[in-house]
Amino acid sequence: MSGDINIIQNEKGGGVCETCKATNVKMFPCILCSTISCEICNNTARIYDSVFERRFDDSTADGPYCKTCKDKNIQEFKIRREIEEQRRIAEEKENEELAQRHIDQRRTKSTIASKNHDLRGKNEILIQLEERKTHTKRFWYSILLGLLLFPFIAPQMVAEDPSNESFLDDAGIITWTLVVLIDSLCCFYPMYLLMAKNAPEFDLADEINETKSQIQKIQNEIEILEYN
Repeated sequence: MSGDINIIQNEKGGGVCETCKATNVKMFPCILCSTISCEICNNTARIYDSVFERRFDDSTADGPYCKTCKDKNIQEFKIRREIEEQRRIAEEKENEELAQRHIDQRRTKSTIASKNHDLRGKNEILIQLEERKTHTKRFWYSILLGLLLFPFIAPQMVAEDPSNESFLDDAGIITWTLVVLIDSLCCFYPMYLLMAKNAPEFDLADEINETKSQIQKIQNEIEILEYN
């Protein structure tokens, strides 16, 4: 209001502007440093919303200011606004990065859970393959054992005469018991293995190695995900 009063007083007085030496003009002091200026040399002496220049007689704006104080205030406000804008952008970026990290963490946990599920499946397959491998070994061992024992027992079985009273003595019973065991080993047990759920397979090495390789690969992927 003091600037407005001075303007009215100077209108009546018709003084000389200290800044531009103009006469018979409206003059007003700066509210910060009291420097006198006039409507000619400092027509936009007021500031609206801290950055927009307004006429010296606009009562809705702040001022009046001399040019130096006005430019300084506007520049300081622009700097503050720029700093605030940079801070706002940095906070938004940080929030976005934090949200993205949370999304990535959830995605990583989901991926690890899926990999662990795959790993359990591969381990189960490997166990089944190892069981089938053992099953196959039993099949071959039973045949091999039967073939090895048959030459020793078969001649005695053929040579025995059922009409001979000694046919059913201890030696004969032992012989026929061995014959039954040999028949079982040579025929019935291999047949049982062939008809079993996990029938013998004769080339499991490649499949077992491939499954082990897949398990190792999944384990490496899980370690990388957990490390990151």
